[in-house]
Amino acid sequence: MDKFPAVLGRLRNNIKDVRWQRKIIYFEAMHARWPDWDEKAGRRELKKLGSIADDKDVETLQLYLCLFGENLSFSEQQEIIDRILTLSDTLSDRLHYKGSKAVLYLTIGDQRRADAELSEIMAEVSSEHDETNLSECERYRLALILDLLGALRQDDNLLTQALRLKPYTAAASGEINIL
Repeated sequence: MDKFPAVLGRLRNNIKDVRWQRKIIYFEAMHARWPDWDEKAGRRELKKLGSIADDKDVETLQLYLCLFGENLSFSEQQEIIDRILTLSDTLSDRLHYKGSKAVLYLTIGDQRRADAELSEIMAEVSSEHDETNLSECERYRLALILDLLGALRQDDNLLTQALRLKPYTAAASGEINIL
């Protein structure tokens, strides 16, 4: 890891494509956070990107949201989440960011819209994915969606479904997390 910045520097000098230059900044920001998860150092590096208004790199958008999300308005957060949802092709990302959208709507008191976001991802999972073939991460995130939706609707069936999914992740990680 100590040699990683030098490798990125050589890449920066050898590859002049704008997309690669931006990806190098992403990796510099990730490295700056290492080993102590230093968010301030990561933000300092990621600021070098300038505007992310047209960025189409899912990982960069995710890191930007992680590092700067607290300083963004509701609509700015939603816009970035929507771009991630549009650009990402993984179910894990879709579950995570649909859940994030729902939580953001709950922060402004819009329970109906939060429910709609959660219902939409549940419909997608039901129609396009076989629950038995989900990864541990997907199962865990699906359990979180079911848990939140069950709590919103006060639906014991959804809460039971969430609990049924969570033990797989709890056993794998060594932690027990009921809600």
